[in-house]
Amino acid sequence: MKAGFEAPFCDVQVTRKSYKPWLNEEDGENVFFASIHGYGKRVPGLNADPKSPPYGMFYPSDGKNFGFGEHEKPAKGEALIVDVGQNSKCREEWRSSWRVNVLPALAQFEPDLIIISAGFDAHKLDDINMGYISAVEHDYYWLTQELVKIANLHSKGRVVSILEGGYKIQGKLVSPFARSVYNHVAALVETSPDAIFDHADMKWEEEFENELFLAAQEAKREVGEVEPDRKRPRRNQEVDYVALNSKLNEELANGEADAIN
Repeated sequence: MKAGFEAPFCDVQVTRKSYKPWLNEEDGENVFFASIHGYGKRVPGLNADPKSPPYGMFYPSDGKNFGFGEHEKPAKGEALIVDVGQNSKCREEWRSSWRVNVLPALAQFEPDLIIISAGFDAHKLDDINMGYISAVEHDYYWLTQELVKIANLHSKGRVVSILEGGYKIQGKLVSPFARSVYNHVAALVETSPDAIFDHADMKWEEEFENELFLAAQEAKREVGEVEPDRKRPRRNQEVDYVALNSKLNEELANGEADAIN
């Protein structure tokens, strides 16, 4: 980058070199980046609409999704990016996003090396994630296994994992963080070099898990553990507490009279 300005006795030209994490302008096309993260306002309850101001107070602040749908074609020289923002605490939605939006795109990209930024703060017991995603330990095992399968298919098994986050460390060896790391490392070690990523398996797993999820939700509704999706409208009119008190006293008096009779 070059910049120039006038000094009292001369003109000054300043040159500053800038570096990108690739070799040349076209090499960005050889980089694939993917992330699934909480998206929405930093409030408990997850009832906020991320489309209403202020937009996306949770990372990323500039949009919910990127890299698929209407944004699926990057400009020349840009890295392939798949960002998925999740505004719920549903681990099934998290797994579905990987199956539908990320893993197939990564497999199609045919990477030479997979680098995992291993963050475990999406765990349902990790308070720092504001309640988003709510993954459990086995979810990390499952995802790691699928990434290793893609590496076996295209990268000769080359996977690098770097610890990124995870903050629920209370309990030490039995903490949510420790159990999540254990499952991640176990999947790296235990996944067979002969196991490869299969699109048909992903599709079957997606359909099967959706059926289980819907059946579980219906069973909970039948026993009254889950409220229906519809919400009762809020009453905006003012309440006349004097009239309400009189009505309650009247009903109480009528009830006592009926009991005597």
